[in-house]
Amino acid sequence: MIRKLDQIDGEGKSARDAVGRKWDSDIRKWQGREPQSPARPDPIFHADILQSAIQRKISLLSEGKPILDIQPRRYGLDATGIILKAATKGVWDQQQFPVALEMLLTLSGIFGCGGFRTRWDPSYAYGFGEITLMAWDPRNLAIDPAVINASDINSGQYVRCDSVVPTGLLQRKYPGKAEHLTGDTRVKPSEPEARNKSGIWNIRNIFRGASDKVKDAVPRSSLREYFLFDPAMTDDGLPKYPNGRYLLRAEDDVILNDGEDEDQNPYFDGLCDLDLFDNHPDPDHPWGKSEIEALQFLGNAFNRSGNLLIKSFIRNGYPWIVADRGALDADTIQALRDAEQMVLEKGGGRDVTRTAGPLLEQAIPLMQLIQQVIFQQAGLTDPGMEGRGRVELRSGTQLEGLQDAAQLIVKAEARRLEELLERVGQKIISRIFQFYDDDRMLTYYGGGMEFLKYRFERQKLLSEIIALGVKRAVEENEKKDEALGEEHLADAILFSIKGAWKDFSFRIVPYSSLSTTRQQRAALKGALVQQHILPPSEVLREAGYDNPNEKFQEAAAEFKELMALGLMAPPEEQKKPKKK
Repeated sequence: MIRKLDQIDGEGKSARDAVGRKWDSDIRKWQGREPQSPARPDPIFHADILQSAIQRKISLLSEGKPILDIQPRRYGLDATGIILKAATKGVWDQQQFPVALEMLLTLSGIFGCGGFRTRWDPSYAYGFGEITLMAWDPRNLAIDPAVINASDINSGQYVRCDSVVPTGLLQRKYPGKAEHLTGDTRVKPSEPEARNKSGIWNIRNIFRGASDKVKDAVPRSSLREYFLFDPAMTDDGLPKYPNGRYLLRAEDDVILNDGEDEDQNPYFDGLCDLDLFDNHPDPDHPWGKSEIEALQFLGNAFNRSGNLLIKSFIRNGYPWIVADRGALDADTIQALRDAEQMVLEKGGGRDVTRTAGPLLEQAIPLMQLIQQVIFQQAGLTDPGMEGRGRVELRSGTQLEGLQDAAQLIVKAEARRLEELLERVGQKIISRIFQFYDDDRMLTYYGGGMEFLKYRFERQKLLSEIIALGVKRAVEENEKKDEALGEEHLADAILFSIKGAWKDFSFRIVPYSSLSTTRQQRAALKGALVQQHILPPSEVLREAGYDNPNEKFQEAAAEFKELMALGLMAPPEEQKKPKKK
């Protein structure tokens, strides 16, 4: 098993490193640690313009709350779909989904891609248990190189996720296997495998002694999670791992879950709990193309132009004093230099003149042009929209149309992001059926200034699923002309519950993750409401309210109370022109 996992590690790491050779350089550029070319290591001027452009794009993609919907694929499951929709909203809000989404977009902007894991954590909320949503660093991933598209990651033969966890947690969860783990100083919580396995670490490990094993305040161990497709068969000719195989490998090649049936995929859906999002698709691999790689030369040109401009001002903007050597005493010269004046001493009887160079005013328009090109390349503006007349002379509809057209690249990325959210949402449905085995209260943001509470009831979730499972079992037995036994009935019900996630489709309303699109749709629906084509509740629903009908009824009731008190005129009187 260890040899096979080593082969997987070598193949996956080779495919990842072929794409990620520049990842360390990209992260340093994002952090501002590589502001200039190596020939100019100490610049006077530096601006993280790439980080600013990428963060603006991330804000556009993550500031809106997508509109989700869950539709059944079979008749008779409408009530279950409503329950799943409310439960999914509760999971998204309780797990601070926008924060995880922002981190995912940051990773994809820097490295070209990012992972997103949808897991069940039984220890969450002091043991209450919850579905967790977490962005995952692509440097801590290994993927089957046969996978070309990021959305097809679950069709690969293996996925490996790396992490660093406290050794004590592993010893508590796997007392029989992890009791001899002492921690591995080669790994740190904030360092990916690509860096902590460098040559210097290998040399250190050769010469260090056994007493040098643990140096951290808290012993930590490297952990590798493998999701594998294993074609092994049982003696009965059935798949040994029908949902795939899941292995946990700690330091010193310790397999933590190699017991009987412990290495089965723990999820009903049989999928890896990780989904991959690529920043810009690449036809050769699923790792995508980073924003840093696409914009780094423009950012370097911007900073070098600014550096040259500031140096020009320093050289030519300050006054110069030319004096004979010895004409000024040392204290006077130092006082002048402290006053930021340049002092040039010349030999007596010799003429020395200084011709001031230009202040490079042309550098400022150049920097403005570079900045404009950076934002165009990032998709924040459209080159066709520049210089199209005065903004104040346009109508609101024209401005909205121009703003929408100026974000074509952002809209394309938003649609691919929504496709990722649909994959994540499908796994949330599976986790709800599998792990929400008791009643609980769920809270989610309902729009406006309030949070809505929803009481999740397990029996209501399963009632329609069980009824359809029983109906299907009865029909199958009638065809076989056999009696339906209790054991067969129980198996049919369990089979229906395990496969219930397939009976629903998780969808995101196209482009609803962009707040500008939501505002435009709300404005359009408002105009249609005034023409009595749409009900007013549609405007509230587009604005992000999860209870538009209730809000509309509350507004109507309050309007009647105000009219009864004489604080508001009826609509007919409001439309009448006032008499002079």
